[in-house]
Amino acid sequence: MPDGTLSPKTPGAARLLREAKARAAAGAPDGAAALYREVLRRWPGSDRAKAALAVIEARPPSLPRGRTDGEEAALAALAAASKAGRAAEVVELAAPLLESHPEAAILHAILGVALTSLGQGERAVASLARARALRPDHAETAYNLGVAFHAMDRRAEAIAAYGVATALDPQNALCARDAAGRLLGLAGFRTAESAFMRGSLPELRAHYGAIGGFGRGLLLAAFERNLPHGQFLVDGIFVRSDARGGGVGTALIEAVCAEAVRRGCRQVLLDVTDTNPRARALYERRGFVAVKEARVGPVLRRLFGFSRAVTMVRLLA
Repeated sequence: MPDGTLSPKTPGAARLLREAKARAAAGAPDGAAALYREVLRRWPGSDRAKAALAVIEARPPSLPRGRTDGEEAALAALAAASKAGRAAEVVELAAPLLESHPEAAILHAILGVALTSLGQGERAVASLARARALRPDHAETAYNLGVAFHAMDRRAEAIAAYGVATALDPQNALCARDAAGRLLGLAGFRTAESAFMRGSLPELRAHYGAIGGFGRGLLLAAFERNLPHGQFLVDGIFVRSDARGGGVGTALIEAVCAEAVRRGCRQVLLDVTDTNPRARALYERRGFVAVKEARVGPVLRRLFGFSRAVTMVRLLA
C-alpha cells in the first residue's frame, strides 16, 4: 500500500483511531487530537482523522462545570475577541473569569497569547507557564510559550519550548538532542496537509499585535505557496547558539530529507535570506540548489533586516 493511504486493515491505524475516539468520548480532546495528528503523520491521506481533528480544533474553549450563564456569555465573547486578535479586550474579559476559575488552563493560555501581542512578555510567559503546568500535554500551549520567548529574544528558551511542543505533537517537526537528552535544535516543516509554523492573519495579530501581525502577514504572503503532494517545505531550522558548528544543522537537514522520503515526497524546499550566507553554504553542501529569488520592499526590509530570499530545492531519490 503506498505511503499516505489508510484502510481499516493498516497495521496500527485502526488501534490509534479507536484510542483517539475513546479519549474524545472520555472528555480528553487534547489527547485525542494528539493521536489524530499522529495518524496523519503516518498516513496523511486519512480522511477520518482529518475530519475528527477538524471537529476538535473547532470547539470553543470550555470551563469546569458550575459556570453561570453570565460566564458562558463572557467566555463566548472571550473566544470571539481572541479569534479576532483584539488583545486588550481579551485581557479585560479573562480577568474576572480567572478569578472564578483559576485552574482553567485554557484561560491562562488565551491570556498568555494576548499578553504576547501587547508586548508584555514577562506576564505572557507567566500565564503560558501556568497553563502548561495545568495541562502539560497541550502542544499548542507549549508552542505559544515558545512564541512568547521568541518575541523577547530569549532564543534558547524558545527552542526548548518548541521542542516540548514537537514532542507532544511530532507531526511537523524533528528534534536533535545530545546523549543526555538536552535539546540542541529542531527543524519544522510543512506538507500539503499540515504545517509547523502557524500563520493566519488573526493568529499573527493575536501574537504580535495589529502592526507587528500585519507586517509578518505581508512577509508570509510574499513567500507563501501551495504545496502539491510530493513536496516538503522546511519552515525553519533552529540550533542552540552553544551547539552551532557541531553538525546539528546538518543532522537536522538529513533527518528532514529522510522523513520526506518516508512520506513519499520527491523534493525538499527551503528559503534562505541574503543575511545568512553560512546557512546557504550549508544547504549547498547538502545538495540544495537555488531555483528562485524573491526581493522584499523597503518597508519589510526595514522590519526584518533582509532584502531578498532565495528558494532552494533538493531532489530526493
